[in-house]
Amino acid sequence: MLSKPDCVEGLVAELMQYQTQETPSVAPALLAASILGGGIAAAPQQWQAKVDSVLGEFLSDPLRSKLLGVYIWTSELSDVFQARPDAPDQIFR
Repeated sequence: MLSKPDCVEGLVAELMQYQTQETPSVAPALLAASILGGGIAAAPQQWQAKVDSVLGEFLSDPLRSKLLGVYIWTSELSDVFQARPDAPDQIFR
C-alpha cells in the first residue's frame, strides 16, 4: 500500500506528463492541499515557490481558509480543519 507522500509524488509525476504550455499545472495546488491535509511535510524544491504562493493566497483569505461557526478560532482548531479531507477543495476556485 502506498503512503500519502508516495501517492502525491506519483500523482504529481503523472500530471506533469500531460502538462502543456497552454495549461497551467495543478501540481502546486495539489501539493499545497497535501501539505495542509498532513499528507506531505513540504513540497519538492522545484515547486516550493509556487506552492508557497498558493498556500499564502489561501491562508491569507479568512473567508476561504477558516471554518465558519461558533467556535473560537485556535491553532488546535486550525489543525483539525486543515486535516479534514474536504478542506483542500477550498484551495481551488
